[in-house]
Amino acid sequence: MLKKVFYIIFFLVGFEIVSQPLMRISVENPESHVQAHVVRVFVEKLQKRLLGKLSIELYTGAQLFRDQNIVTALATGRVEMAVPGTWQIDKHVPEVGIFTLPEFYGRKSQDIYFLNSSALGQLINSRIEEGIGVKVIGDWIDLGHVLIFSTSNAIRTYNDFDSRKIRVAGGMINQWRIKSLGAEPVVIAFPDLPEKLSQGGIDGVLTSYETIRSAELWNNGIKNAFEDNQYFAQYIPMISIDFWNRLSPDVQLIIVETWKEGVIDARIEAAISQKESKNLFIKNGGKVYLPTEIELKNIRQQLINNSNSIRIHVGIPTDVLDSVNDFFKER
Repeated sequence: MLKKVFYIIFFLVGFEIVSQPLMRISVENPESHVQAHVVRVFVEKLQKRLLGKLSIELYTGAQLFRDQNIVTALATGRVEMAVPGTWQIDKHVPEVGIFTLPEFYGRKSQDIYFLNSSALGQLINSRIEEGIGVKVIGDWIDLGHVLIFSTSNAIRTYNDFDSRKIRVAGGMINQWRIKSLGAEPVVIAFPDLPEKLSQGGIDGVLTSYETIRSAELWNNGIKNAFEDNQYFAQYIPMISIDFWNRLSPDVQLIIVETWKEGVIDARIEAAISQKESKNLFIKNGGKVYLPTEIELKNIRQQLINNSNSIRIHVGIPTDVLDSVNDFFKER
């Protein structure tokens, strides 16, 4: 009799385990990257709070998908959650492209936070959800300012951009901006970047100090940084809407609250990591060059003046562009 009861309990417990929803999370960056670490902390907290109501598997280093393919993967159910960079989303949701517009060139992080928390930021989140078919579970987390790094074929001033080949992770406006500065943009996924640098096929990289450090790209020829802060990069936490709707309300609430709890710490960690990564870059022989504030403002205005074609091409709605213009008139 006891044996029979044991088998019944075992069957019921086993069935419960099998029937748990599985949430696979895809991250392109390696474990050493601050974004991957932040998502790892989120997963660990979530597992403790859900008490077996949800199975979670985190895949870093593009083990499942590269972020350039993540929207399709979410839409087709091949992954349940991802935290892609804004630069991967503008081709699907044009409104997200505003954060790489020339109006943001050389701006401070507080400008971006303020905009994200405004009605315009809420509108953009809703259009991401509608346009991609996802649930944005909370505030965006930071990578930090993205700037130009170069090899021995150095970029130290704006005059040095001419004919250089610069790697970008993605984003139509990123490619346009690099081209407008006189260089040739080349889209290369992060996992392929070290080899491409070692082969000498590119002269520079549009990225952050943290990303340089995470792969120790000074070992692949990166020697210089031109700190022009082209835009402030962030990551958007999103879950496939089909999967989200299958979750119970209590599980949804725990996911949202757990993410929210970690956002401030994530932003602080990203800022500290960028500073430490810059110091390590210099320690490993990197040289840092800074444009003057006057140069930044002049280049920003030149880019704004010449950006009408890319705004049309990307398809950012007029109401959103008007809101951006109004925002910066008040700053």
